[in-house]
Amino acid sequence: MVLSSRAYSSTLRREFKTVDIVKRINFVYPDQVVVEGYRRRPTAIFNPGLVLEGSVLRVYPRLQFEYYNYVACIGYFEVDVSEVKSLSSVRCRIVVYPTLSVEYLGCEDPRVQKIGSEYVMLYTGVGATPNPERFPYPRNFIWYKAHLCIAVSRDGVNWSKLGYVKMEGEVPVHDKDAFIVRCGDSYVLFHRPTIGNQNECWRGVLDLGTLNTTNNTIVIPCMEFEERVGWSTPPIEVDGSYLVFVHAKCVDLRYRVFACLLDRKTLEVVAMTPYYIMEPKELQEMLGDTAHVVYPCGAVKVDDKVIIAYGAADWCMGFGEVDLSELMHHLDRGRVM
Repeated sequence: MVLSSRAYSSTLRREFKTVDIVKRINFVYPDQVVVEGYRRRPTAIFNPGLVLEGSVLRVYPRLQFEYYNYVACIGYFEVDVSEVKSLSSVRCRIVVYPTLSVEYLGCEDPRVQKIGSEYVMLYTGVGATPNPERFPYPRNFIWYKAHLCIAVSRDGVNWSKLGYVKMEGEVPVHDKDAFIVRCGDSYVLFHRPTIGNQNECWRGVLDLGTLNTTNNTIVIPCMEFEERVGWSTPPIEVDGSYLVFVHAKCVDLRYRVFACLLDRKTLEVVAMTPYYIMEPKELQEMLGDTAHVVYPCGAVKVDDKVIIAYGAADWCMGFGEVDLSELMHHLDRGRVM
């Protein structure tokens, strides 16, 4: 598969302002969580992946249990859509945890999607780089980095790890914030590699056999008031396009969220909210292990709403709700002309 190099239009720009249209409907806190088969209570639960099956939300939060090495794992629980607003306690199980050297220091920030009959999870594995000769450090220095790891599952609970993604022509310092789109017999990876000191939204063709990506190109670059941008949520099909949420860390060190539409055939950006549509405003989002963070990892369409699952200040998870027609109104203001 050959992707067009015109992934991004220069007419799509964002203003440094926020029109927050996300209604906060609930928060889940660490002390509300019991982990089955593991006696420790989490110190943080955040950055959850999300899949909708009928009326049931399958939730995959990142769990932290300590602050010494800050090793993360990925949990799993279910909740009916009708009960999200009243959810006050959670029983979850750990489904992905470090077993490989490239994820020795944790499995973080899952994006989960169902492709055909199979569940696919893309997550950040923090661990030793398998290419230390590519980094200018002494031989006895272990260089840790964020690897983009992939796991698959038939039931969404028992996961098989495929390994980590390699990028043709580049050895990124880090790679993360990713999802996959299937186009015929090909797979396109949307990811955020760190190239030098640049952290922007890329895409490339992914070989699921070798986990190599080719034909990589920047899709959404940073604006002058942003330090980094990254893909937040796997795509939702809306009116013949893919709806995707994107996060930005701005120069004031606050995380904000905007949305874009991708053409289903060309995977080019055809619309983008011309400003942010979510920013930290609740105390849970402004005060935590990392201040001023809203970080979505999953979103699903329920009737005329979009439910967003996100991390709040790196310590608790939130559920937000967006009216789809209102969101499309803002996207229409940023259509490619």
